[in-house]
Amino acid sequence: MTLTRAGSPGFSRRGLLRAGLSGAAALAAGPILAACAGPAGTGGTTGGASAPPKRGGTLRMAQPATTAEKMMPLILPAMQLRGFQMFDPLVQFEAGEGNHGLAMMLAESITMDSATQCTVVLKPGLTFHNGKPIGPDDIVATMRRAGTEPGSSYSTAFTNVDFGATRALDARTLRCVLQSPESTFAENFVAVPIMPADYDIAAPVGSGAYRLASYVPGERSVCVRFENYWNSELAYFDTVETLTLADKSTIVTALLGKQIDLASNIPANSIPVVEAQGFRKTQYATGNNYIINMNTQFAPLDRVEVRQALRTLINRQEIIAQVYGGLASPGTDVYTPLDAAYDTTRKPPAADPARAMAVLRQAGLDKLPLTVSTTAGAAGIVDMAKAFTQQAVAAGLPFKAQELDAATYYGAGYANRPLSTSFWPGESFTSMVKKTRLPNSPYNSTHWSNERFNALYRNAMTEMDVAKRTEIFREMQDIEAAEGSMIVVLYPKLTDVAAPHIQGMAAQSMTQNVDVRTLWSSR
Repeated sequence: MTLTRAGSPGFSRRGLLRAGLSGAAALAAGPILAACAGPAGTGGTTGGASAPPKRGGTLRMAQPATTAEKMMPLILPAMQLRGFQMFDPLVQFEAGEGNHGLAMMLAESITMDSATQCTVVLKPGLTFHNGKPIGPDDIVATMRRAGTEPGSSYSTAFTNVDFGATRALDARTLRCVLQSPESTFAENFVAVPIMPADYDIAAPVGSGAYRLASYVPGERSVCVRFENYWNSELAYFDTVETLTLADKSTIVTALLGKQIDLASNIPANSIPVVEAQGFRKTQYATGNNYIINMNTQFAPLDRVEVRQALRTLINRQEIIAQVYGGLASPGTDVYTPLDAAYDTTRKPPAADPARAMAVLRQAGLDKLPLTVSTTAGAAGIVDMAKAFTQQAVAAGLPFKAQELDAATYYGAGYANRPLSTSFWPGESFTSMVKKTRLPNSPYNSTHWSNERFNALYRNAMTEMDVAKRTEIFREMQDIEAAEGSMIVVLYPKLTDVAAPHIQGMAAQSMTQNVDVRTLWSSR
């Protein structure tokens, strides 16, 4: 099946017209996706600007400090803001409220020729910031490095690639050969930053709208507009300055003190404060998942009825009101709610603590002290764990919450705790399955395995028809909701805020990252 779109390189990062198919489902189905004409895909913009964008000026931003900040765009969230400024992927999620559509970036087209072969064609005339042409060898090197770079956020994306058989067909075309069927392989390229084959962290060279001018690790970076960027209609600021500050609260303080111009994903309790000072907000639903993991290696969590009882024990709306000020949707125990294959008619389990406790007492859970382990990896997740624990204790379970530092939490004991929290950003359904739900998944912290689920996944990876594959995915989701080991407590809404003169802000439901290319100043 092939879907083609005629177009030119003049479109925005998120801009992609849909014709029959959309989003990750369309890309993975085997279409050739091509750019559409004109800046598009900036749905959900705020700022009320009717005048044409102006060029010039400096945009000031900030990101939270991390323990190992370095110029490696494959490591998120440490390099998220700077990485999006300096590097483009082949394909990216569109902007917009609840949008899971995809837009071509460096790629002119990506085609699934079969379940074991994918062809990528680059746009003509692409160069890195040092003038070197972007070619197939750079894509291959990026894929390899994504799997080998310590801490890479894309470590599972390209493990199925047969690098010995993968080869360049010409200066713009790469044919990827896979070791086993993976009909959705093309979506693995979404958001992966393309780096030169000889990328050097000490002298970073990127592929994005802004090139690095100066960088002091842990303090400040300055990027300037890349004069040969492939989309000349975007990137309005001359300079983007990004500070590294201690945490989100410190970033909000810097915003209120007018040291920076915008802040993304601010804490819920800060929203009224910044609005009172005249800052404008962009608020949107996301595909993020906040989860309580139930480790099936621990009895009685190995029993389906016990896991189901824990799912109905809690009041999700109460947690959302208590921890997130109402800025979330209750989870349905199925992840990736913005994925094209997600069944939007699915409802969250109703809270029924009395019936749940009858099952849990019979299983002896009321006499088994369990710890809910958590770490501050995402806004509010520690408080979510505490709220979950409070509800469990109120119902009669001897649970307690324990906050660990990140190094300890993600260390040797990561998959050896009975109850724990996890946070996953908006990804595709298949990406989450690969990372967390299969017997060989690197982040299957619950050790859950279901033979029917696994067989369905294998079938889906050979199925090239989108509609048929969606049916398979929805049966997998039914199994997850009925027998799985994750309590998907909620899907949070995020809030970005900007000074009144900053125009072009947009909802970023999937990337959760401000697209600096669309921003400009009305001053």
